[in-house]
Amino acid sequence: MSHKVDYHRFPSIACLLVLFVLGAFNTIYAAELRVPSEYSSIYSAIDAASRGDTILLEDGVYRENLDYMGKAITIRSVNGPDFCSIEGPDCFRVFIQDVEYGIAVMDGITLRNIECSLEYQRPPVIDVSNSTAEIRNCRFTELSYTTAQLHSTVFSSDESDLTLRNCQFSANLHQDGNDTDLGILGIRSSNVSMFDCSFTGNRDSNIMEVRDSTIELDQCIFSDNHSYEDGGAMLLKDSNLIITRSTFSGNSSDKTGGALHMSEMKTVTIGGSEESGNVFNDNSAEAFQHLLCETGGHTTFIARNNSFSGTHNGRYIHPLARFDLTGSSFSNPGISQDVHVSTDGSDNNDGLTPDTPFKTIAHALEQLAPTEENPLTIYLENGEYSSFATGETFPVTLYDYITLKGRDQSETILDADHPAAVIDTDLCTALTVKDLTATSGSGINCG
Repeated sequence: MSHKVDYHRFPSIACLLVLFVLGAFNTIYAAELRVPSEYSSIYSAIDAASRGDTILLEDGVYRENLDYMGKAITIRSVNGPDFCSIEGPDCFRVFIQDVEYGIAVMDGITLRNIECSLEYQRPPVIDVSNSTAEIRNCRFTELSYTTAQLHSTVFSSDESDLTLRNCQFSANLHQDGNDTDLGILGIRSSNVSMFDCSFTGNRDSNIMEVRDSTIELDQCIFSDNHSYEDGGAMLLKDSNLIITRSTFSGNSSDKTGGALHMSEMKTVTIGGSEESGNVFNDNSAEAFQHLLCETGGHTTFIARNNSFSGTHNGRYIHPLARFDLTGSSFSNPGISQDVHVSTDGSDNNDGLTPDTPFKTIAHALEQLAPTEENPLTIYLENGEYSSFATGETFPVTLYDYITLKGRDQSETILDADHPAAVIDTDLCTALTVKDLTATSGSGINCG
């Protein structure tokens, strides 16, 4: 006895069957289109391609845009990124926009020496928007973008699901003359996963800026990048972050957060298990060398089993109370008792007594390892502390659980020799400054 299904009564079943058949058809009959042996240009191949097709780029240098035209197709080099490139100096771009019913893939291509200078527009060099995309085995190097527009970027992911695998970003430069651009890689309202990617020697106001997104990094390397603003490697806001088995080394920021600058974060996991730990080495900033969480409630962020250069103090990670550093190690064990500083001292001393004082406040701050349970004091002997007289660094950036105390208010003088703040306590809430005079600057910045 046979039974017939009334598809008029169950239209959703009919729709599912149609989609299944179409998907199977596209999988079975996906075509390969070769450039330039079959199609003279990438554009002509994309124009002829259908969803699920693969465009194979033969060895050579291409000078044209990659516009996926909203198609879920794969564009792949035949022999990898060393043999296939899109090169400038003209302003060529990649557009992966509004891709429906599938994933757009870019595989094994180098973008090199592309110079974009736009006065009135702000499209990125690589634009992934409203799409699901995977970019793998690609190289992005010597891309330069100069624009007078705000909120511009070199590589953008906007309202997309993006996966990057084994990609390299190196020696890219972004200049726009303002501090509100989106960095080399700007991520907005997206879910982004990066595996085995590297960012090396890039220069921008932000190397990677992430807002209202979820981002996961595994086995990635950030080295020798420089940000003219906050976050030497990454600037994150209102996002979820997971970083495992990655390295941040030699990154620098002209402001705060030598590796990561975070604010209003939802969740943060940096490391975790013993196998998931990261390395933070020799990152630098005007304040907070490795990690900074500026705002975002009272949630404790996981930062377990990582390795950090420097000392376990707020100069490197701020605020310490926000991070669970269980199992993490620091290259300098630090000093857990009060220290002394004198204009006649030496930073080669141990700083532990008035007879063996340090010479600079900066060195004392580098060495101390205070905690909420064990706050510490830096005692300043009378004298003038300045960049000229004692080699002091200004502003003197303090961190939590520190007291900076002069011997006599009129005789203990911090002379900054410039208009910036003499003492910066911005973002700190548990410190004390007393019995000293700050001069030749804007005084104390309390944030």
